[in-house]
Amino acid sequence: MSYLSFADRGIPNKVTREWNVYSSGQMLGWVKWYSPWRRYVFYPSQQTLFDAACMLELAEFCQGKTEEHQAQRKAAKSEGERR
Repeated sequence: MSYLSFADRGIPNKVTREWNVYSSGQMLGWVKWYSPWRRYVFYPSQQTLFDAACMLELAEFCQGKTEEHQAQRKAAKSEGERR
């Protein structure tokens, strides 16, 4: 059972997407791209606590979104090379 929800922030003109992370209506932080590591990471809000299940869900979300982003970039690069 998941206690977390992820809401796309829908920021226009951004290359990478961002999501707010909520639990029971409380914003816990956000997920966004961290260029030095070339992956999505979680930025927690102050005064938030996480148990192992929440951290695992956050890690899986970030990993999945990183893999999606990398696959899209690879596909776009391949498409550009074919032209």
